[in-house]
Amino acid sequence: MWCCNHPFDMQTNESLNQAIATSAPKSVCYSGTNSLFSRISMAVGIHNLGHKIFFDQLFNTLSMSQPTPTHLSIYLEGRDKTKEWKRSYEKKLTVKLSRSQRQKKSREEVYQESTDKSYGQGVGLTAGMKKSPVKKMMMRREKRCASVAVAHTKGQLIENAS
Repeated sequence: MWCCNHPFDMQTNESLNQAIATSAPKSVCYSGTNSLFSRISMAVGIHNLGHKIFFDQLFNTLSMSQPTPTHLSIYLEGRDKTKEWKRSYEKKLTVKLSRSQRQKKSREEVYQESTDKSYGQGVGLTAGMKKSPVKKMMMRREKRCASVAVAHTKGQLIENAS
């Protein structure tokens, strides 16, 4: 547990907290057994050493032998490579710039929403209400008048043709 006392930044701390929360969720009580200590130790060990080295040391401590190329070792190496690739990818300048622009755009949208004048007295009072009967009647009349005008125009054309 002493390895857990690290001088790193908040992101590393949050990453470790997330790993611990994944292996020992708050919704399950592990405090009455050694399971909590084991789970936290495993999360801290993987965080500090990496998947492959941690499990190799664990198997050596338990005097368990592994055949050289196992599916487990290949999987653990893949996890470590993926983590390292993500770390190096996030450090690229182009990725940092695009992430910075997305964050800036997000902050601007939040600011715009907070200063938007769409909130005020009486706004949204009619949002879920049905249209009034008068408005429905006016809409029907407009449709009917439009269809009568079309029919009337067609009638004139027919009369003029005969």
